[in-house]
Amino acid sequence: MQPILQQDLIGKIMSRRPHRPLTLIDLAVPRNVETRVRGIANVQLFDMDDLQRFVGISDNGSHQNITYAKSIVAEEVADYEKLLRVIPFIGGLHKKVEQIRQTEVARAVRHLANPEPEVLEQIDLLSRALVRKILHEPTMHLRNETNQETLNDYVDALSRLFDLSEPEPHQAMKKVAI
Repeated sequence: MQPILQQDLIGKIMSRRPHRPLTLIDLAVPRNVETRVRGIANVQLFDMDDLQRFVGISDNGSHQNITYAKSIVAEEVADYEKLLRVIPFIGGLHKKVEQIRQTEVARAVRHLANPEPEVLEQIDLLSRALVRKILHEPTMHLRNETNQETLNDYVDALSRLFDLSEPEPHQAMKKVAI
């Protein structure tokens, strides 16, 4: 049986997020993640063999190892919960700014007398490029912020500044528990 997540798929995913690490935990037997993904930069794979080596056969220090393993899982769950909150918020921010962009482009175009299609296309391209560049830094700060309190401050500030309501937590977030 072939693993579900193979090296070429994970490689493609990582090419779209080159500077963001990815941790995969494969608890399936047989494996769901191909072991060759370990060779991909910024990918960390833990499977059942790693877990067995980590915990060890004897009880010497295993309680400490289990506590450490739980802390790793808790950290990854916290990161996942953060993404479940931040990604919809970023989407809402982009949607709001896109609505503003469309309104302002339409308003500007009304003042032009019979504009050529090429001119309209250039106005549209320019406005899209401006929106992308303006939102890039705030989006990256939201995605990469590791301190939950700081992230909450960013979300609160942007919510107020852009009159955004925070989206409901994703259903998966409600199911995550340690």
